[in-house]
Amino acid sequence: MKRFFLTWFVKITAPVVIFLWFRTLRFRNSIEKIPKNVILIFWHRNIFAVIAYLSRFSKTSSITALVSGSQDGKMLQSLLKAFHFNIVEGSSTEGGFSSLLQLERSLKADQIILITPDGPKGPPEIIKPGALHVARFSEKPLIAIHVKYGSHWQLNSWDRALLPKPFSGCEMIISDPLPVNRNTSEIEMTELQNKLELSLHGNQSHSRMEQSLR
Repeated sequence: MKRFFLTWFVKITAPVVIFLWFRTLRFRNSIEKIPKNVILIFWHRNIFAVIAYLSRFSKTSSITALVSGSQDGKMLQSLLKAFHFNIVEGSSTEGGFSSLLQLERSLKADQIILITPDGPKGPPEIIKPGALHVARFSEKPLIAIHVKYGSHWQLNSWDRALLPKPFSGCEMIISDPLPVNRNTSEIEMTELQNKLELSLHGNQSHSRMEQSLR
């Protein structure tokens, strides 16, 4: 009984604490509008900063995240739901085709899709094929998000997750949309993956996207 009340207390208070923490963060190069019918990808280590950033759009834009059904994934699902994100449970290795169909339906409904291409278990900062398959199947563009932190903590987790410190700044570097369709060749898919990895590592900045959405 005591454990039940402790779990209930954490579920109730954690979103409030996290909400207050998120609201202290200062985002630079922010855009005023997130385009619909796109797939946003980012490294798993940046998930807290990206959630904090996108939570400011989640009440006015329909955002769906692909999240693992693991124990850690269930905790993340609870957090995302508290911030008005929709959930599709699965990954590139779990419930693959079913998740793919759900994501395609979400994109047809003018939603924004979030995928960590190195999740849910790594290896870190290596793109697995899941996000590319979703883009190819749905014929929707991919946009990469890279985060630069003013000040942060680093967790001792598989992804070496980064937590922006309260009242610190985060620079969100957002790539131009990279189109893909069902006729995209394997060579073109490899080139696309290389471009995405460059953007995810912050080696390629696409300011035109930000300017066009201001």
